Amino acid sequence: MSHVKPAEIDTAGSARRLTAPGGVHYCAGVEHRFIALLAAAAVLFGAITGAHAGGRDEFNRAIALEREGKMRDALGVLGALADTKAEFSDDALLEAGRVHEEEMLDGEQAVASYGRLIKEFPNSRLVRRAAARIEALRSVEPRHLRAALEFRRAVLDFPKDNKASMERVLNLLQKSPDFPGADHAYFWLGEVTRGRKDYVQAEGYYHTVIGRYAQSQWAWKARRSLGDLAYDKKDYAAAADRYREAAAAPDQYLHSAALADAERAETHLFRGRAANLAILLLFLGWAYVLVALSRLRPGIKAAKQPVPEAWVALGLSIIVVAAAAVFQRRYVPGIAVVLAAFLISIQLSGTLLRYRVYSTGGKIAYLLATLGIGFGVLYGAIVKMGLMGSVLHTFRFGVD
Repeated sequence: MSHVKPAEIDTAGSARRLTAPGGVHYCAGVEHRFIALLAAAAVLFGAITGAHAGGRDEFNRAIALEREGKMRDALGVLGALADTKAEFSDDALLEAGRVHEEEMLDGEQAVASYGRLIKEFPNSRLVRRAAARIEALRSVEPRHLRAALEFRRAVLDFPKDNKASMERVLNLLQKSPDFPGADHAYFWLGEVTRGRKDYVQAEGYYHTVIGRYAQSQWAWKARRSLGDLAYDKKDYAAAADRYREAAAAPDQYLHSAALADAERAETHLFRGRAANLAILLLFLGWAYVLVALSRLRPGIKAAKQPVPEAWVALGLSIIVVAAAAVFQRRYVPGIAVVLAAFLISIQLSGTLLRYRVYSTGGKIAYLLATLGIGFGVLYGAIVKMGLMGSVLHTFRFGVD
């Protein structure tokens, strides 16, 4: 087994030459200089990345303090990080502005933080966001700025605590009933109470917006929301009127949306009236048959004897109801009512044709009237069950 020979000092005495198996020589002094160079590069790289990592760690520490509710401590950490001009200094300034604005409700300090970001980091990706926030804050009069920020904070907190946010907005409106965002606040309360199905109170808030701020964008939106309330109640005539009022809004998007809503409500109104007419015709048809039977020899009691067609229709009806119970149970009551109407119509019509003789023209007229009433009843049932949209979609695009 071969061994590496011990190092030998050459006559110069400045470098050691080691001999490896096979007689390959290399210089230990060169190796040491190379290792030293790598170490220096590692120190430099570590210093750079360490500074960045430190900035990231400080930023994350500030966020953790915010989550603990220690906003002033978080602002201290963010301010110190901003002073270092590190990688995360611009993020720190933007976050500091957000904390001043949304948590501390201090608009002036928020503007100062956003402004410092724009001044000291003009090439930052965050400059546009900071400028937008400054513009939004300066658009509010200084005396109303805190109220506006408090309303914004309440809206942001709504997902966490609905009741507390609503109480906060109501208290704000009592303290500052004329702050510039009051119209938005009343509309927001209307939307919230409507979402909680408190429709009476929601309607009251909408009317407050319209009554006090008639030309505000939120008043136009409130008119549309009143249309939504009427639509949900299936009062399509009132809904169409409210939507038409909202369509007078100067905002083009709201104008177009309200017009589309009005047309939708008017379509439902027409369908509902047509369905009611079809049902009325059904009852008039039954009345005609009963009057006609009363004038024949057997009388109305003849309708008690089932005609063959009624038995066939009964069997088919049972199959349809059973299929609906399996696949679409919620439609079973409506389908059962429609089939019952058809069964009654078949029984009365069959009985009348059994005892009364019609001419060929009379039979054709009778058949057309029966078919018309039958399709009318089917149309009315589809409308009453709210299935017209699905039926039209199926006819247009086929079965899904």
